[in-house]
Amino acid sequence: VAIKKRSNVVARNWSAKRAIREFALLSSLNHPNIIPTLSVFTPQDDEDSFEDVYLVMELMNQDLNKVIVQLKEEKRSLDHSTLKFFIYQILCAVNYLHREGIIHRDLKPSNIAVNESCVVKLLDFGLARMFSPIDQMTGYITTRNYRAPELLLGFLSTDNFSHTMQYSEKG
Repeated sequence: VAIKKRSNVVARNWSAKRAIREFALLSSLNHPNIIPTLSVFTPQDDEDSFEDVYLVMELMNQDLNKVIVQLKEEKRSLDHSTLKFFIYQILCAVNYLHREGIIHRDLKPSNIAVNESCVVKLLDFGLARMFSPIDQMTGYITTRNYRAPELLLGFLSTDNFSHTMQYSEKG
């Protein structure tokens, strides 16, 4: 297993909201390409005064960013069948999220884990949100280099996060 530590989750309001959102979303999701949360715990005896929260998750070998960097250093590339398998799994996971009404909002290679069998799983749901056509979501929440082109080029207001922007994360 892997253990993810979230420090000082109640010290800052945004940090607590992000941690609670991630715990709630991960506990409700069930898909082979989304990392499952096996357990959540705090090391402190007093539940009213805890600072750190730990998520117990399935252990994955590395993230896709590390795979890409390693391949570049070795001057190699993924074979087409492996690349297609990765893309297929990512699209299946994102499709599942969208059917569940969830937008990941930070899909990037470092948030995609890969194991030795080339199975990929989406990670880090701290910025994920339930989609609502009524609620506004900021577009600047995603990692800059992975933002939708229409947001970077100023075609959309940064006050609204379009549901269709998630598809640019797959590109």
